Amino acid sequence: MSHKAQRAMKPISCPVAVLALLVLFACDQPESTHQSAINPANDARQEDASKTMSVPDWLEWHHDMDAAVWLVKHEAQIHMEPADRSEYARILDSLSKRFRENRRMIANRTVDMQAQLISAGINDPVYKIMQGINSIPLNVESASYGEQCMRYRQQRLQGRSHEAAIARLASYMQSDQG
Repeated sequence: MSHKAQRAMKPISCPVAVLALLVLFACDQPESTHQSAINPANDARQEDASKTMSVPDWLEWHHDMDAAVWLVKHEAQIHMEPADRSEYARILDSLSKRFRENRRMIANRTVDMQAQLISAGINDPVYKIMQGINSIPLNVESASYGEQCMRYRQQRLQGRSHEAAIARLASYMQSDQG
């Protein structure tokens, strides 16, 4: 590079370097609050902060709300008695270990299915649905929670009770292995 070209770039390089540093600092994100381990101090702060937040219809990755807190707020919003936040956290942890979806997607899929059932006049609480699906024996390594939700919804829309729908899902899992 010629001396003239180097001199022409010097005034630009300093602002560019400063801008690059600003961009790097702006990208720094705090550690995720979506941990499966329950931290009472974080939970209390998150629940206090979430009381003033609106409840999104779908929990996106960028929402600063734990899936368990979101489920509590969702159930309260649709006038159902929510389970305790720690119970939601426990069941989400259990389901995310058993199925390939993460806590957020399990919460989203359950709420989405619940909305479809409610529109058909079936008012199953989210926690009850998750407990039922969690009780199904799995004989596969990578089971899909979304597939179980789809099957549960079909069974409920066909008129089966919650218990009968869960029993039917368990029989599907056994027949899928045979």
